[in-house]
Amino acid sequence: EVGNISSSTYELVIDTVTSTPTIMLDADSDTGITHTDGITKDPQPLFKGVAEAGAEISLMINGTYYGSAIADKNGNWSFRIPADKTLAEGEYNVMVTAVDIAGNSANSVSIPLIIDLHTDIPTIDLLSDSGDNPDDHITSVNLPSFAGTAEPFASITLYCDGNIAGKASADAKGQWQFTYPQSLPEGSYAFHVSVVDVAGNIATSEKIHVTIDTSLNIPSVDLLNESDSGASATDNITNTKSPIFVLNSVDSDVTHVLINIDGTDYPASLNNGVWSLVCPVELADGIHTITATVTDLAGNSATSGTLDVTVDTAISAPVVTLS
Repeated sequence: EVGNISSSTYELVIDTVTSTPTIMLDADSDTGITHTDGITKDPQPLFKGVAEAGAEISLMINGTYYGSAIADKNGNWSFRIPADKTLAEGEYNVMVTAVDIAGNSANSVSIPLIIDLHTDIPTIDLLSDSGDNPDDHITSVNLPSFAGTAEPFASITLYCDGNIAGKASADAKGQWQFTYPQSLPEGSYAFHVSVVDVAGNIATSEKIHVTIDTSLNIPSVDLLNESDSGASATDNITNTKSPIFVLNSVDSDVTHVLINIDGTDYPASLNNGVWSLVCPVELADGIHTITATVTDLAGNSATSGTLDVTVDTAISAPVVTLS
């Protein structure tokens, strides 16, 4: 009818702000030693965070739009980098912009992201390489120490003959060291290391073969029979002022022999498998003390017992008397 009046009501919500969204790299995508450092070998990482329920989340990497997600009723959102936008190795800054259902927008803080898809091949060397040659991997140390290089802060696992021997960590310069925790018997061993870098990449070194040699036979020193003049060739009495000394019971891996004559060392030489020395000085008549010290490839040393040699080059003239 003319003049009738009707009315209706509705709710009007004034919404001028939205929650500041959060962003983090999902722990499963944060590969490597720790799951909170933002370093990963995953080129399609998953991000997640919290925003206002129903808000549209736009992911930005170094200012470039990578895709969007919708926050659920609890405000949780997640987004994985798609296959067609796989991230290359490098450093990135990642943030999100949230636009709520009222059209309000807010930006998250920017978080750093490092994509690391490779690791350096580690190296291993024997620190306790005793003996003359520091690179022959022969040692008299049965608790050997090793050192090498890897990526900074990588986790190092040392293997002996394929079994885990222990772990170490590379420092900020990529240097690492490890001392074997238990005595190794004499023998040959194969050592290598495996590394896991901070992004979770794995690499293995080449093997090195190490010989542990801790023993050495005690030699003996004697006069060469031809130098032991007189009626007996074994009495160590000679009329030769520069006699020849020979060694017996010498290990095949001996590399140095010193013959000590009255407190002075002289190097012997190896000829036809026999270590010998022609006395380089003329010995005066009397008793002389001789020892020999041998050293092998591993640096082990052993000293013989003492040999007393009598040099006698004069004879008293006989006296003839009439009786």
